[in-house]
Amino acid sequence: MSTKKYVIDFITLFGEQIIGLLFLNRMFPQKELRHGPLCRLCFFLLYGAAMAWQELWAGRYLIDTYFLYLAVHLVGLSGYAFLFCVGKPAIKLFMALIFTSVTTMAKHPASLLIRYVCAPLFPALPWNDYAQLLGILFLIPIALFLLHYPITAYSDYPFSYYISMFVIPILNISVITMLKNFSVGSTYTILTGCLSLCMELLIYYMIYQSTAEYEKRMQLQMIQQQQLYQEQHMEQLQNIVADYHQLRHDMKNHFVYMDRLLSQENYPALKKYFYSMSKDVYALDNQIETGNEIVNQVINIKYAVAHQKQIPMEFSIAIPHELPIPSHLLCSLLSNLLDNAIEASEKIQHPKIYVKMNMVKDYLSLTVSNHIEEWQRENALSRKTTKQNPHLHGIGWKSIQSIVKRYNGISDFQVEGTVCRASVMLELPEAGQTPN
Repeated sequence: MSTKKYVIDFITLFGEQIIGLLFLNRMFPQKELRHGPLCRLCFFLLYGAAMAWQELWAGRYLIDTYFLYLAVHLVGLSGYAFLFCVGKPAIKLFMALIFTSVTTMAKHPASLLIRYVCAPLFPALPWNDYAQLLGILFLIPIALFLLHYPITAYSDYPFSYYISMFVIPILNISVITMLKNFSVGSTYTILTGCLSLCMELLIYYMIYQSTAEYEKRMQLQMIQQQQLYQEQHMEQLQNIVADYHQLRHDMKNHFVYMDRLLSQENYPALKKYFYSMSKDVYALDNQIETGNEIVNQVINIKYAVAHQKQIPMEFSIAIPHELPIPSHLLCSLLSNLLDNAIEASEKIQHPKIYVKMNMVKDYLSLTVSNHIEEWQRENALSRKTTKQNPHLHGIGWKSIQSIVKRYNGISDFQVEGTVCRASVMLELPEAGQTPN
């Protein structure tokens, strides 16, 4: 192979590598790593060494290095996405696969341009030697097209969506693989490659549209769920106010009965009656003070609901007066976790709910634990609902996950013996900053 051919091949391979890594850098948020630039540079050199190896060494001993070329690109791009990018593993692999696929087909529009435009105009120039270089130029607008219609890196999609994502680039790679040895350079092969590239980009756009519509539906369901929670809170507040007015209305009768017990010097009965009545008064008052107004409102409302259902609750809360989280998100997070615990607790004989909320460095930690019985373990592990409206199931948990992702947090759900525990940690932004 001539020196000129080696130079063109190396420029092409490294050009594809650089465009691919820049594409992943823009498509995904980047992880914050110690010595991140140095690690990325080492990975780039290792990736380039693998490309040079398959071109120099493997090209001497293998008749066909096409599959090795595909493998090096796919491993290099997916490896970079998994090591240095943030997002769902399936989306990372899909983006690496789709870029590898379009890289194999970007040369076909270049060959078509040379055959029908450049070569007739300037027949003396060796255009065929530069077809690979023109392929890199075509790869740039393709990468910009993919970046203009990005698929969200954090979302969970139905299984059928992932099938479409992976089947399409694999089929296109298979088509090019079958065509590469069939009349190489023929018009039929070039046109088929161009058509495959156009179809892949079109289907990618359709996948982008489908995922965007799916995310909008999920957002709409979350909004509907938040509205439902607001209606439930209003109903709960109305019930609490009604109970308070009824207690005030019956206060005269309570005093008369206690006065009679006092005149009879029946102190044990008086003590028991007073204690029973004071519990009802205590449950209707905002007796839980956390220092944060929105947390106070949610906690006291849920405490009153749990009291009406005879569910004991214990709290351990130490949080700042103000939190850099919008009130509706904090309310949604607390309400969902407490409602799940109350729903599970109202069906057992010895319920108990524990709520712990505190700061761990720059993170807000929230843990809600509740007792369950043996028959509830399977539903708890699979998070099956017992709601009267099953179609609403899962929206609350998706709302929690959405808030966790927004604040770069973590969530955990465990069942240990007779205790079901849901934990959330949110990274609180600094003053003046907003989460992604």
